[in-house]
Amino acid sequence: YRALSPQEKTAYDKILSFLIFLDSIQTANLPYETAHMAVNYVSADKRRAVLFGYDLHPRYLAHPPVVRLQGLDPEKLYKVTEINLPTGASSHSQHHDKVYSGDYLMKAGLHILSPWSGTSHVFELNAQ
Repeated sequence: YRALSPQEKTAYDKILSFLIFLDSIQTANLPYETAHMAVNYVSADKRRAVLFGYDLHPRYLAHPPVVRLQGLDPEKLYKVTEINLPTGASSHSQHHDKVYSGDYLMKAGLHILSPWSGTSHVFELNAQ
């Protein structure tokens, strides 16, 4: 934590405070058996969730897998927001600030992983 820049500390603190806020978490999408890893946590009332994606050591030009979330309410609509952005930066994700049904997120999934080694992605999902 000491080695992080002020912007990185702000992003880290925001993520940590969100996780602490969750009254009960449900783990899903534990590590893929690829060069990527994804995990999501869902609140007990299924109104909020956070999705973490990590690009560990992807192969050159390999297509990253789709991340299918678990534990959401299929009937609810969720707004997806990328939250681990440096101050003033905008998201490059095609899913940022979009709304999807829980059913879609669990069946079709999101393309949040990338072909770049050592990259992380954190998305907050809020029921509408």
